[in-house]
Amino acid sequence: MLAPDQEIRVITDLGSAAIEIFAFLTATFIAVRIILQEIEQKTLYLTLSRLVSRDSFLIGKYMGLLGLAAVYIILMSLALGVLLAFKGWNPTGFILALSSSVFLKLMIVSSAGVLISLVSTSSVSSFIIISFLWATGHFSSEIRHLAATLSADGLSIAGLILAGVSYIIPDLAALNCKDTFFTGGFTPNDFLKMASYALLYSSALLLFASALFRKKDL
Repeated sequence: MLAPDQEIRVITDLGSAAIEIFAFLTATFIAVRIILQEIEQKTLYLTLSRLVSRDSFLIGKYMGLLGLAAVYIILMSLALGVLLAFKGWNPTGFILALSSSVFLKLMIVSSAGVLISLVSTSSVSSFIIISFLWATGHFSSEIRHLAATLSADGLSIAGLILAGVSYIIPDLAALNCKDTFFTGGFTPNDFLKMASYALLYSSALLLFASALFRKKDL
């Protein structure tokens, strides 16, 4: 039998993991298909022939994906909040931290999905690449530590490569504001830093994707 505080922590851990994984799978599946499916079904040509610029098309698809992701996150977070409230715990702060954390991550992952879908011809390969980014992004600090260890052991080339990879991939672990919620160290300033990072990273990916899309031979 778990103590009340332990039960709450188990529920929050399992619930947040389920929400994050489900939202990731949904957003990734849609992100890798929004371009490939349009090209395969020839509907992209009709859309672009209606005086819709390629940049507008790409941004519109991305914003629509984020809107859908936001709805999923809100609905699932509310369900978790109801369960926590039923257990006698005020979930407001945690739910806000959780939903913000997941949404910021999906901002980056979705923009990466849009970019990858432009250079990939297979939904499977696109999904694998994005899943790799998602996984490694949660261990970027560990990768940097490993790079430093390799460099200290004389394997400087391997260390440099790993260090470069760790700074290129998105640092998704830094967006886990739900973790700092329990320590009481999370502040609005911290959220602004996280939001700025997610916005800058996703914007850079979208700018790169737009440049590729303008040159892509359809």
